[in-house]
Order: sequence, then structure tokens, then C-alpha cells
Amino acid sequence: MISLETAKKLRDAGLEWKPQEGDYIRYFDGNLISILTCGDVAFEDLKDCIFAPRLDQLLSEIEKRGYWWEIGHRIVDVGKIHKYKIWVSKKHQNNANRSLMSDSPEEAAAQALLWILKEGC
Repeated sequence: MISLETAKKLRDAGLEWKPQEGDYIRYFDGNLISILTCGDVAFEDLKDCIFAPRLDQLLSEIEKRGYWWEIGHRIVDVGKIHKYKIWVSKKHQNNANRSLMSDSPEEAAAQALLWILKEGC
């Protein structure tokens, strides 16, 4: 699951959310942050929630915006740290390419989508 910080950045960058059963959300109850699915919270209470898209939803949104994607797994030599790298490329354009790396495939895809949203590509 993507971090709370990344979920907020996606929301602030304009990622639209139409709540559906099974969506991951971050729910605020005082200082406690819970990870729930939409079925666990009444839909009218979702105004206090932040959508945390799953990997399939992130990749689908990237495709919907006209990009190809490819995710690869890397092991960084120092300490055998696992990293995930995503490459995104605008369909039929050679100048709109980007690669990003993160600790999880979800975070990598979310960072790529953030780049797309911010660049307005």
C-alpha cells in the first residue's frame, strides 16, 4: 500500500476518486490512522478519508492517461536492498519518458502517476 504522504500528494495533484467497494482508504480518527476498505466505512463518512489506490488502480490510471509502463525488480548491492523501478513512456511520443525507483511497486507506480499529473502530460 502507498504511504499516507503519497496518497495526499496524489489527491492534491488532482487524482479523482469515485469510491467503490474494496478501495483502500486512510481513515482519520483523532490521531489514529487506520487502513480500511470502503466496505468498512459508510460512504457518507468518506469525506474524512484519503484514497490509497492499489497497484492495479495506479497502473490503470497511468494507461488511461496515455502512457505505457513497465515495472522491474532490482536488488541494490549494498545490503541486498530490494527496489522496484517503473518506466513510463507517453504512447507515440519519444520525449515524454521517465523512470522512477521506490521500495515497493505501488510506491513506484504512484510516483510515476504523480509525475504525469504534475507535468500535465
